[in-house]
Amino acid sequence: MKRIFADSRSWAGLATVILLAIVQPALAQESGDPERGAHLANQCAGCHGPSPPQWAIPALQGMDPQRFTDRMAAYRSGKRAHPAMTVFATALDEADIADIAAYLAKQADETERSSQ
Repeated sequence: MKRIFADSRSWAGLATVILLAIVQPALAQESGDPERGAHLANQCAGCHGPSPPQWAIPALQGMDPQRFTDRMAAYRSGKRAHPAMTVFATALDEADIADIAAYLAKQADETERSSQ
């Protein structure tokens, strides 16, 4: 009977295919869907809209996507505490957060292009 993966190149090829099959979906999820993120971000606009209320509430528009992701992770883990934000952050899953971050990144790109 002939051995299917007789040489190391065949094993390396198989390992590469398996690794890509595992990693590619994770990379796609990290990038997020900006259109879905725009829809999800609508629920934030009441407090985090273009002109937030007088309190020290940051506007989502113009927020760095990584800063947003880091803050959501901190609220979800309990490292950062705020009654309303903890509820909202724990209601979002990783894909939701990635989608909102992608929306924020798209906004930043569009703002940068329009100012040139």
